[in-house]
Amino acid sequence: MENRNTEAGVLSRYGVFGRSVCSPRWLSFGILALWVLFGSVLLSAATAGPSPKTDFSWAAFLGPFHTVILHYPIGFLTIVLLLEIYLFIQPQAGLRRIVGWIVLLTACSASAAASLGWLRAGSATYDPVTLERHRWAGLALAFLTLALVLLYRKAFLKASVRVWSFVYRICLVGTFVVLVV
Repeated sequence: MENRNTEAGVLSRYGVFGRSVCSPRWLSFGILALWVLFGSVLLSAATAGPSPKTDFSWAAFLGPFHTVILHYPIGFLTIVLLLEIYLFIQPQAGLRRIVGWIVLLTACSASAAASLGWLRAGSATYDPVTLERHRWAGLALAFLTLALVLLYRKAFLKASVRVWSFVYRICLVGTFVVLVV
């Protein structure tokens, strides 16, 4: 009988993101569906101007929330990096599952911050060169965090090849560099 106390044994029994009720396949599908829904709502808000009856604009209303939301992926990504350093030194299955949730929260908050940033960019006057750099760096960060979720699942869902954990950690460091720069 295999040892269920090992990191891979616990993760394969409970899944990366908790109990089997919340299977990674359905969770990934749900996140993708929410991301598409959120993106389509924000896209329609960005393209729609004020209503003819009122001066209300969703883009003008939602844009300033970019400043609030953008701090979540910064904090989450920093926590993930620090916990991964700790887990590299001393592996723990329970902490590994928590890191999986934080990686997921990082991707969700980075996607929300990037979407709201595009709305914010249209509602104020900024330097065009700086705005373009910031816009594309934010979008790259959102996609890199989504890639982190997929790589995390590939690396730690089951007893997988060690190369996936190496690729995940390299992508984590690269994403953090994109965040800092």
